Amino acid sequence: MELKPSLISDHLVWDSTGPAVYHSARRPIVDPAALAQPDSFQAIPCIVKPRNIINSERAASFGRYTSRDRVILLPTQNLPGQFYAKPSDIVEMLDDGSRWVVQTADLRTRGTWWRLETLDLQIEKKLFQTVTIERATLSYDSAGFAVKTFPPTGGTTLYENLPASVQRITEEIADQRGIRAFLGNYSITVARQVSVTFDDRVTWLDLTGTLNVFDILAVQNPERIDELPLLVCALKP
Repeated sequence: MELKPSLISDHLVWDSTGPAVYHSARRPIVDPAALAQPDSFQAIPCIVKPRNIINSERAASFGRYTSRDRVILLPTQNLPGQFYAKPSDIVEMLDDGSRWVVQTADLRTRGTWWRLETLDLQIEKKLFQTVTIERATLSYDSAGFAVKTFPPTGGTTLYENLPASVQRITEEIADQRGIRAFLGNYSITVARQVSVTFDDRVTWLDLTGTLNVFDILAVQNPERIDELPLLVCALKP
């Protein structure tokens, strides 16, 4: 429901508000050392008023708004002084854990609140699985070859139980080190932007209880706000 103009600047009289965490993307990442920090978002507790797109807005948009869009009103009173909402930020609703990606952000009514148009890409992409992304500790053996040590014996866990969709692209039978196994490439769509390197790995526990380990070959859509990041990976035997 739309708020009356006389009340919209006072968030204390808004109804149907709820707690959330605003993840403000810090852009650009110019320091390579920032890759060591798995989360490139600043988490800001806040109160928001979410609502669906109303019919008049949907009609006036000529098809740009759909049923999967949501408007989120964000009061500025309790936000940091230098706060600025922008596309690619994420609003995480604490009541149900949903994460809404900001598409547009407009500051309204003399700077008292933000109107955010958002999209829940997790629902659209059907992210019903979870993966873990790990980074190894590098060491060298007596011959000078690099040795990777992953959790739990070493290394770090960058993202744990990350909502994802795992899909097999290609598959073939191969013999490696005397072991015959299925090898293939997979596309793994993840729920948020991630900072990874090609030395990292992805693990996924499938429905049969088998732990699948993937090498990362490529990252697609790393900065898009209307698509989720996609990792192109190779299954290790």
